[in-house]
Amino acid sequence: FSILIMEKKHNPHHRHQCHLPCFHHKSHVKEYADLIFHGGNIITMNDAQPRVEALAVKENYIMALGDFEELRHLIGERTQEVHLKGRTLLPGFIEAHQHAILAAYGRSFYVDVGGNVCQTVDDVKKKITDAIDAKQNATPGNIRWVGISGWDVELLQQLPKLSATYMDQNFTADLPLVIVGQSGHTAWANHKALEIAGITNATPSPEGGTIVKDESGNLTGQLLEAAAILMVFSKIPTPPWEKLKEGFKDQWKDYARCGYTTVTDLSTLPGQLVPELIPSTPAVRLACYAYEFGNSFPNIPKTDMVWLAGVKFCADGSPHCGTSCVSQPYLDTELSKRLCFPITDHPCGILNWTKDELYEKVKPWSDQDIQVAIHAHGDVAIDTALNVYELLKAPTRRHRIEHMGFATEDQLARCSKLGVAPSMFVCQLYYYAETFYKDLLGPERTNNWCCIDAAVKYGCVLSLHTDYPTFPSPSALISMKTAITRTMRKNPNVYGHEHCITVHEALKAYTVGPAWQLFRERELGSLQVNKLADLVILSADPYEVDPLQFDDSSVIRVVETYTGGKCNNIEE
Repeated sequence: FSILIMEKKHNPHHRHQCHLPCFHHKSHVKEYADLIFHGGNIITMNDAQPRVEALAVKENYIMALGDFEELRHLIGERTQEVHLKGRTLLPGFIEAHQHAILAAYGRSFYVDVGGNVCQTVDDVKKKITDAIDAKQNATPGNIRWVGISGWDVELLQQLPKLSATYMDQNFTADLPLVIVGQSGHTAWANHKALEIAGITNATPSPEGGTIVKDESGNLTGQLLEAAAILMVFSKIPTPPWEKLKEGFKDQWKDYARCGYTTVTDLSTLPGQLVPELIPSTPAVRLACYAYEFGNSFPNIPKTDMVWLAGVKFCADGSPHCGTSCVSQPYLDTELSKRLCFPITDHPCGILNWTKDELYEKVKPWSDQDIQVAIHAHGDVAIDTALNVYELLKAPTRRHRIEHMGFATEDQLARCSKLGVAPSMFVCQLYYYAETFYKDLLGPERTNNWCCIDAAVKYGCVLSLHTDYPTFPSPSALISMKTAITRTMRKNPNVYGHEHCITVHEALKAYTVGPAWQLFRERELGSLQVNKLADLVILSADPYEVDPLQFDDSSVIRVVETYTGGKCNNIEE
């Protein structure tokens, strides 16, 4: 039973299609595996061979897979046998949309006050005042700015309505202070920070962003969307090198502990990513999409671990600050007011560009055969993105639409027709379904949030994502739980049961789907001969676990990951 026979049985066309090295080419040399996994469940995510007893790895690649007895001859003196002890081996999870670089930088500067960290308003205020005290007592030469992230009025509804004046009076007027909303689409700056940034009442809003002013034209301190937020945040000094390295190391450890072997950064800015900051252990691949604020790409040397995948545009904003562009108004409630929704001026959110404007921005990149990803949450923004893609006539580029919270079934049918790849943000329901339902969107739009069943129905190549750190948790298992059950944490209510998908479909959306969207399907996403040995071991078989328990680490959790056949030792 040779490796060649196994490969042909697995996929009769694989040798012709695959450009990776094949391990049967040295027929006169006995090839032994470096690793052999057996003794548990091995789920391949390859429909032609869904489960096997054993998997062999040579160097960075999958050498063979099949029955354990048939692979015994690949065991040599130096082969390491990994007994799964009844646990489950799968392709490493691929996170299709996060902000990995932002998250790593944030660890080195920002103090997190998110709902996963702080349980009360007093917790939040103490963390902010402690951060201010630390900066006031800092030695000369240290960064004097105070950065706070994760401000979340939906999870802690007693939090006050922020403004520059409130921040001056209750936190600090002497040090520059910035507070980022959990969604990442809104932020607040005190007057000192605005002054350093050179922003006055006369400063116009930038293209694609809003400097919020009151009825008298005075600055409120609120900034909407990255174009406006960066006018202040770009003035914050870069943290020390060692702090940055520590932030990246810790962030990559978290990703490995979530089961990721590849993550995707959807907001890479020029000069932001220095390859030397990427840790070698744990090894997590990083696909980058340049955040388009001009006509230049970040200079990222392409390697097997880090590469530039495409360019990203934001057609609208977030439902958490009322800037996703929708066809029906947001609810005008006490909570939407304290979240600073622009209800008066923009009751249906904000479209950053018209169809024609967005088309002119996107077309040069598409014409260069570069993949485009358009952030579009609201149904109006989704229509705008689809109309642009229809004009481009570039189905082979696998252009993407990100989030699609308010997507309709008809819009997902159009995605399929146009060859557009949806990456969907259903796990918003896990933390926010109740506030969506009661305070921001209403019952109908909450129950129809991210109708991912329609993406499956129309044959879209789907990915799911958590958009971390603009979502409190980076966990793939939490995201999959939400897609399968459409429930909140600690709440059995189901929001739109008709849109639930199966365990298999959710797993595909974290493996084969995002691999295809990233043009890496020949190397990643499933366990097949000559693909990269990017693997995750789970404590239990996800097909045998109640999906309602996917967020319970005592029932199912990530045990280990391997990237290119190298163990990441995630417990260290």
